[in-house]
Amino acid sequence: MSLVSLYPSVSLYLSWPKLMGILLGIVLFYAIVNNVTTERAVWYAAAALCLGGLSVALISLVGTDWSNAKLLYLPQANDYLPRMVHLLPKSVLPAARDGFNPNEVGGALALLLPVPAALMMSRLTAIHRTGISVVLAVMLGTLTLSQSRSAIFGLSVAILILTIWNYRKAVLLVPILVAGLALVTSVSGGESLRNMLLSIEGTSGMASLRPEDRIQLWWTAAQMIQDFPITGIGLNTFPLVMDNMYPVFSGFYRMTHAHNLFLQTAVDLGILGLLALLWLLVAFGVSVVRATGSPGDKRLQGLARGLGCGVIAYLLYGLTDAFTLGAKPGVFFWAMLGLAVSLGRLKLPEVERSSREFRCDALAGAHV
Repeated sequence: MSLVSLYPSVSLYLSWPKLMGILLGIVLFYAIVNNVTTERAVWYAAAALCLGGLSVALISLVGTDWSNAKLLYLPQANDYLPRMVHLLPKSVLPAARDGFNPNEVGGALALLLPVPAALMMSRLTAIHRTGISVVLAVMLGTLTLSQSRSAIFGLSVAILILTIWNYRKAVLLVPILVAGLALVTSVSGGESLRNMLLSIEGTSGMASLRPEDRIQLWWTAAQMIQDFPITGIGLNTFPLVMDNMYPVFSGFYRMTHAHNLFLQTAVDLGILGLLALLWLLVAFGVSVVRATGSPGDKRLQGLARGLGCGVIAYLLYGLTDAFTLGAKPGVFFWAMLGLAVSLGRLKLPEVERSSREFRCDALAGAHV
């Protein structure tokens, strides 16, 4: 469907980089599945994911405009951090601000953070714990600077699930958190909380959009899917198509995507493309369950939980924001899919060998 989406595209110049990003992700997926076949290789891949998250955090620190104030006002952030925006590769779409988009940075970190968090909950040596602690601190600090509400929400839920997954008694925290959320909502007012979570902040001196405008954006994306159900509109052409065929936000600023991962996938690749993504996610879930349920190293099971919760954080982030499958951070998503499949397959020989040994022992006992 990625190839099919080139047919309706109104600009191959915009679509081509996203197509290359998807193809790169697929190549990386199969490279991991076919080559990460031993426990040592799995740990090398896990270390690469952690270092990748650290690299995203460090590069984002010097390549992002932190002047937004959605949750916290941090005017000194840009003053104390060096700026290297001019050295970074540019997007083919005209950006509203220089450097990386803070929301995209937050989404990438929310995807990656549960992996080192899960490893911290495993039985590791003191040296490994120290290194992972540094990675977590840098990534959490950068995520805080991004002030991405979608990323913080997705990561918070994912870490809660991860904690309950590792420590069953932590489920007692759920009613406490629900009661705290209800208290905050009653004190601050449901309307103000709704505005904080669903509004779309303005950039470059342009007005912010209200929650109703975000819902209108989703409705417009649904109209695009209805008009182009088979092929989609073409990768990365959302702003052009919206400006010319669905000019809902004229006078505000150009919307680069639908602020919802599932809607955006259907808009870009058609309904079949969305179904393919959902099938990938189902297969990923099966691999994670297989890896966590099979006997073996508890640390590998913890790594599988981290991968699962990382994708959960990404999907929750994708309910109100998105970085598409062909975007630069998307390579980490494909890498995590591939590593989960490798973990699931890594357990199968052990289970089959144990089953065969059990059957042989049973037959020998019956013969005697």
